[in-house]
Amino acid sequence: MLKYGRPSPFRYERKDMPQIKLSVFDEFKTWSKLDVSVVEIETSSLCPTQIDFNDDKIVKMVKRIEQKDPSFKGTILISKDGYVLDGHHRWIAHLNADVGNIMFHQLDVFAEETFLLMKKFANTI
Repeated sequence: MLKYGRPSPFRYERKDMPQIKLSVFDEFKTWSKLDVSVVEIETSSLCPTQIDFNDDKIVKMVKRIEQKDPSFKGTILISKDGYVLDGHHRWIAHLNADVGNIMFHQLDVFAEETFLLMKKFANTI
């Protein structure tokens, strides 16, 4: 059985989650004027904001992590209050691969405010 992190008050369906593609992540940082830090955090200390996940996709990702596949990469974006904002499947895969600490991009604002910014940005591109 897969682990999905700690319980969360946020319960967004994936279709309602604002997505920031890696190809426009730097543009988002500039546009939002937010400070973004790359931080190492224990995967189990975070909470999801999304409620629906593709288990088959996660299982495949776990295998890629365990095989140390160099092509498996991507940004996992978190808020300063410890919520995963983007990259849920990658985060859950790391959580289930029991890798402990990994690197995250952490915004300097709380989850609620970040969602508003992400939605505004998504409407501008």
